Amino acid sequence: LKKVCTPGVEGGGGWPGSPLEFFRHVWRFGVVGIVSTVAYAILYLSLSAFLPAQINNFLCLLITTILNTAANRAFTFGISGRKNAARDQLSGLVIFFVCWSVTSLSLMGLAFVDPNASATTELIVLTLANIVATIIRFVALRAYFYSFRRRHRAENKA
Repeated sequence: LKKVCTPGVEGGGGWPGSPLEFFRHVWRFGVVGIVSTVAYAILYLSLSAFLPAQINNFLCLLITTILNTAANRAFTFGISGRKNAARDQLSGLVIFFVCWSVTSLSLMGLAFVDPNASATTELIVLTLANIVATIIRFVALRAYFYSFRRRHRAENKA
């Protein structure tokens, strides 16, 4: 966490920006996360009557991840335009598989403890797992998009 919060020197090993910028990212990431969580919950509960829990989780998480990555790219990290958007989404999908593993394992654990859990119980467990996944996602996206900024600055100087 110290590395994520600590501002670095341009071209150095730390994070560029200020502590204020870090907390602005956290705030904006949180807003996007809340909207994504609500969208995920609505999708999950809407599809739970038609799909098994694991498939439902995968599909809902995939849909909200694509939207979440686009929103964080623009709103949280201030990257606009279509240049590198596909690559950014691909990176978001790599992070998605890590986060999906966290939520998938939580569903497996719930099925072991309570094989007849309701969709609401599943959603509560998934929400807790998504909190863990969100922390992973923030650190990974922030690292990725700061890497993008360094590459972009280097290209503009050349």
